[in-house]
Parts: sequence; structure tokens; C-alpha cells
Amino acid sequence: MSRRRSSSSLARSAKKNWWRQAALDELVASYAAEERGIEIRPVAGGYKMYTKPQHHDVGAALYQEFAASASSLDARTGNAGRDCV
Repeated sequence: MSRRRSSSSLARSAKKNWWRQAALDELVASYAAEERGIEIRPVAGGYKMYTKPQHHDVGAALYQEFAASASSLDARTGNAGRDCV
């Protein structure tokens, strides 16, 4: 059963959580700085971190290195086929 919230309840909830949105906005702005290699984007009601286009090659190389070491670790520990992320 879906429960509807009154407009005053929604207003109280929004007031109570203003600091959360302010902190997220500050974090997004901080990651938007030119020297950062990652950016934070709002997606489907949440946020995701992405490699900035100008740093994609470095991010891809790091991912490949991680994937290779994780695969090697899986082979040594017998965890093949399980995600370690």
C-alpha cells in the first residue's frame, strides 16, 4: 500500500535534509575543478563518478591494470568467476 505524504511533511523533510544537498553540491563543484581527473554527475536520482574525457586514457590503463591483478589474484586464491569489486 502506497502512503502519501502531506505537503507539510515533505517541506519538513526537505528542510531537514538541506545540508545533504549542500554537501553534494559542494562535492560536485570540487570535482569539477580542472585539476581533477574525475567528475560527479547526477544520474537517475543518484550520482555517479566518471573519468573526465581528457583523462580517459589514464583511467582505462588503471582499470586494465586492476583487472589483470584481480584476475591473477582470483587464479591464485581459487575465486575465479567471483567479483572482487
